[in-house]
Amino acid sequence: MRISSSSRRQGTLFLLLAWSLYSPGLAAQILVPSASEWTDHGVIFPAGQPGEWDLYLWGGFTITAVKVGATYHLYYQGSSGYDGIEDTVTGRSIGVATSPNGLNFVKSALNPVLTWHPTCPANDCEEGAASAGAFTGAGGDVRLYYGANTQVSASAVNADGRLATSQDGLNFSDAAVVLNHSDTSLWGFGDELFPIIGLESQGVFVTYYIPNGAGTNRTLGAAWGTDVSTLTQSSQVTSGGTPVTAWGGGAAEQIDETTYAVFVSVVNEAKIDVYTVDIANPHQFTGPVATYAFPGMSQGTVLLDTETSTWFLYYRTASADAYGVKTAPVRTAVPSAPTALRIVP
Repeated sequence: MRISSSSRRQGTLFLLLAWSLYSPGLAAQILVPSASEWTDHGVIFPAGQPGEWDLYLWGGFTITAVKVGATYHLYYQGSSGYDGIEDTVTGRSIGVATSPNGLNFVKSALNPVLTWHPTCPANDCEEGAASAGAFTGAGGDVRLYYGANTQVSASAVNADGRLATSQDGLNFSDAAVVLNHSDTSLWGFGDELFPIIGLESQGVFVTYYIPNGAGTNRTLGAAWGTDVSTLTQSSQVTSGGTPVTAWGGGAAEQIDETTYAVFVSVVNEAKIDVYTVDIANPHQFTGPVATYAFPGMSQGTVLLDTETSTWFLYYRTASADAYGVKTAPVRTAVPSAPTALRIVP
């Protein structure tokens, strides 16, 4: 039997429709770089000089990056003082360095751009802004979930997770407490809470944080909700039923319509573990799907720039006296073509 030309045209249209239904939205998932794909570009800026606010770069978990327009913003924690008795830095604050290409950075003249010293001078006690996770809003504004460490006695501190916002990524205003360390309904409550990652996806706001209390320290928690300053749900983060270890900064980058790659630093092991998560269940990770343990790196954060098809990995050096950068190309997993299709007149 001969197939008419009109039937052939209908069959062709059916094939085109089948392919369009097969690959909706994002046609391919962005792949997480393997360790061997990263290229190191060396130091991008050093610690400050004696008397400057960022003389010490250690003692906190602020390492987070966003791209605002055409400018890259890397937020980092610095400290101006040191307490030899407690063996810790004092006067923690958050500053920013900016770059036109993600590689060549200049520290902002406005530094530090976020401070938190409510009960004592900036360089005289163990408190301050100690962690942060940055993300951008729909209007291009920058939002920081950050850890606000407050001294409560000469030998004790506590920390809440707070929200700060900025229209330009440089001038910040403190907005609200989002993780209250004394809230018994919050997973990990009781002592110190350090947000390290922030994101917004499909109308849901998420922060990943590290509690520093009995039984929960050095593991990861997640809090989420439909309002940027009111996160109504929280949980310990697990992967395969096992708590996710975390002690350092991190990042979350979207790799397809519902999936994020989550990068979690473990400073005491000098590595970054990479997981994936469906944003519908932000506390249930898969992986690790990759691990980065680069010589000379203590903790890091990652930025995915789809405009330049480049991954950026910003890291604090193991000597804690500088920041560096690595890059990797963006690769995608192209879906295979459907098979066994038939033309049906």
